[in-house]
Amino acid sequence: MLPFGTCQQNNATINEYRVEGYWAYVYEYAQTGDLPIPGIFWVDDYAYVDGRQVADQSNTGLFTTNRPDQSLDTDDYLMAWCSVFGMLGPAEVSLAFPASGSNAYVGLSRGMKRDWCRRNLNLYSNEGDHTYRNDMGWEVPSVGAGAYPNERWTSAGVDGPGKVAMDAFVGLMMPPRCHEVLDAPNDTNAYGWVCEFGPVTLATFDWVSNANGAIPWSISDPGYASDGLGGLIQVDTVAGLGQIADVLTLVNQYKNPYTLFGMAHHLRYPVSAYTDLYHTWSGAQHPIYDHCLPEFQRLITAEGQTPPSVMDGRYTNGANGTSIFLHGDYHMAFAYEFMAPAASGQRQEILYSIGVGTWDGSPNFARVDSNTFTAEGDVRANIKAQFLGEVGFLGDVAKPTFWGCMVEVDGSVSPVKVSVALKDSSNNTLREWTWHQYGGNLPTERAPAFAASPSPASE
Repeated sequence: MLPFGTCQQNNATINEYRVEGYWAYVYEYAQTGDLPIPGIFWVDDYAYVDGRQVADQSNTGLFTTNRPDQSLDTDDYLMAWCSVFGMLGPAEVSLAFPASGSNAYVGLSRGMKRDWCRRNLNLYSNEGDHTYRNDMGWEVPSVGAGAYPNERWTSAGVDGPGKVAMDAFVGLMMPPRCHEVLDAPNDTNAYGWVCEFGPVTLATFDWVSNANGAIPWSISDPGYASDGLGGLIQVDTVAGLGQIADVLTLVNQYKNPYTLFGMAHHLRYPVSAYTDLYHTWSGAQHPIYDHCLPEFQRLITAEGQTPPSVMDGRYTNGANGTSIFLHGDYHMAFAYEFMAPAASGQRQEILYSIGVGTWDGSPNFARVDSNTFTAEGDVRANIKAQFLGEVGFLGDVAKPTFWGCMVEVDGSVSPVKVSVALKDSSNNTLREWTWHQYGGNLPTERAPAFAASPSPASE
């Protein structure tokens, strides 16, 4: 059993059982479940260290001078990571994001079940934008803003404070990067990695190191990804073609029947008109098809490349191996089927894309644009909605407030099968999809919700 997670940021104002978030269910399954958990597959924002202020004067004496993404001070980033991993005093709290005395964030190690998972389960993670600052790599600062002098965390060949701090914590937990494994890597800078568990390959990308953002930093503008002329702002480089080639090289070397691609970005906007994009881009990041088409094509549909793209490679296009895309950073749960037809030099899309919302108190979003899907089965922009887990903002108790995702690999049957289940905040299975080896890239089974499970006991 492999939990898939994204986006954790605990909030002191939420009720007790939500302090643990989906960690509580992972802990309970690890104690009583039928299958072992080799680790947790985590994509994007293991914590929001960029806005995490530390005030631990009465214990360790440590305190941050400002939000790390404002001070750009390595020590502030390091202290924020110490807070995340429970290394400061028991009374330490981190101020709100953004900073405000009225809504404090508790240290993420305060929950016993979360802490047990961190001590006993491997973490297969990559960094997120909030390791540095929100939307890092995609956006450029507003003219004269002054708060973010460097779009990327490298400047003049010197590592920036966010990278130094990340390397000291989550960087030590990552599997070996592609450039540490390959004899002749195309990219020697990025954090993309690939590893395998039996019949399953895990693959993920670093969307920050190479990115050269072009979208104006103006999150208050609902259409900030648009150029104002009916088009979308183009970004020259996001992951980088070299990193994409390195990831695909290892995926094709493993030749496993299943590959789980962990993505911090959407693949294509699920809208029929580019209006009110702030509410339709499905997360804090932007789709590579719409903003960096060459990278989308190289990864997904390009024909005749070496190594082959996902739809051109027999170990990833459903012939000898199945690809499943798991997405973080969106703050909502969904499942989309990508089905664009073949074009000149491009293979047909046959993909399943599943997103999981946040794991605890970080808010989930709801689509509000009338151009997005209104019901399962809707097709927009060659995307079919297979599951719509729209939720309200934090405080809407009638809707799920965090999500989970569990991947089960069953090697006891032949051919091997893999199931992906989306879970709500009571651990109900909202939808489950199953793939059978050699059955293609589309699931062969689709199950409705099961009976409700009890909530974990409050601590």
